[in-house]
Amino acid sequence: MKAKSPLEIYKLLPKTNCMKCGTTCMGFATNLIQRKQKLDECPYLDEKARKKIAELIEPNIKEIEFDGLVVGGEEVLFRHELTFFNKPPFLIKANEQNYEEVVKEVKSYKKIYIGKELKLDGILLEFKGDKDKFLRALKEIDLSLAIVAPPNVLKSALEVRRTAIGYATVENYEDFLEVAKAYEVPVMIKSNDLRELKFLAEKFRGEGVKYVINPVLDRISSCYDRVIKIRVNGIKGDRDFAYPIMVEIDFDDVFYSAMASMTFVCRYADLMVFREVNPLVLMPSIVLRENIYTDPRVPVAVESGLYKIGNPNGNAPVFVTTNFMLTYYTVKTDLESAGIDCYLLVIDTGGICVGASVASGRFNANAVKEALDKFKVEERVKHRKLIIPGLASRLKGAIEDATGWEVLVGPVDSSAIKDWLEKVWS
Repeated sequence: MKAKSPLEIYKLLPKTNCMKCGTTCMGFATNLIQRKQKLDECPYLDEKARKKIAELIEPNIKEIEFDGLVVGGEEVLFRHELTFFNKPPFLIKANEQNYEEVVKEVKSYKKIYIGKELKLDGILLEFKGDKDKFLRALKEIDLSLAIVAPPNVLKSALEVRRTAIGYATVENYEDFLEVAKAYEVPVMIKSNDLRELKFLAEKFRGEGVKYVINPVLDRISSCYDRVIKIRVNGIKGDRDFAYPIMVEIDFDDVFYSAMASMTFVCRYADLMVFREVNPLVLMPSIVLRENIYTDPRVPVAVESGLYKIGNPNGNAPVFVTTNFMLTYYTVKTDLESAGIDCYLLVIDTGGICVGASVASGRFNANAVKEALDKFKVEERVKHRKLIIPGLASRLKGAIEDATGWEVLVGPVDSSAIKDWLEKVWS
């Protein structure tokens, strides 16, 4: 991204504040930089301004779309500098012999993490020799996919489905170049030699063909070195290496596979391919991906409010917690697992956990009082008792003075709530 300030883009906009894009021209400029809106949403841009703005907001690493997937499009080397934008899609390898089983496994895989359902993204379909079955698989697979096959097979395959193709090497790149130009699809280029990757990148970029770079994961350390060099040079302006990187995890050892996967989720895989659906490899990687690609500028928070857990009645206890997402879902899960029918009053602490929000003053007596009043808790229960987290124990007196409610100090760990509640609640 060359634009460092919305003002650089604002100068090129019509400045009419017509609101047809949903906001002011300055707001639109800001949203373009933050990728919250598209350039086409402004109806009054002339072609010269459109082209200039497109150059200003183009990511340092090219963003490539194929078959419903988006890869690349990153701006920085380190997440804290801005954010990482596009989570690397996780694809599972399949071929025309086993694709039906693999598709079922991909569709059924899910991991629930802080209220989100994390899933796999598609299939990398490899040709194993049966052309008819391969073409039938392309028609039947209803997931996003990329395809790996010889150029002569790819011509027939791309008549069925347009998507990314591979693998182009120094030996066959001319054939892939011909196919990619004819069908206007991106190519996966592959080599464990940076000089060969540079050669291939120059050839495809010179012909206007988009590509994804596969530096070959032979050993973690050597591949890591290649990936770092490609991404650093791409961010710094090497146009040949300013393209997405893909990494294939294809080891027999589960531990080594998991370690490799997590390494390249952090540095700098834009697309990842796995040998099989193995939870021991995928579970830590998919959770890590969710964390790494969370915008550090935005609090990880849920909406404040009064939430029902189970089927509470007028005598149900009222627990208080913060709106930090991980805290909320931890407490909610522990209450549900314990079978406790209750209310959970979530106060707005700016997405900060209990300990930090108490220390910073965001979790305070006035915040609790405001939440009680705003969400009309007294209309839901017959008593006037609140249960606050153990880490907020020092606020007990202040909350009682501010609200007029009796305050009980719960356990520090929400997993202990069930035993604690049996002793103090009647």
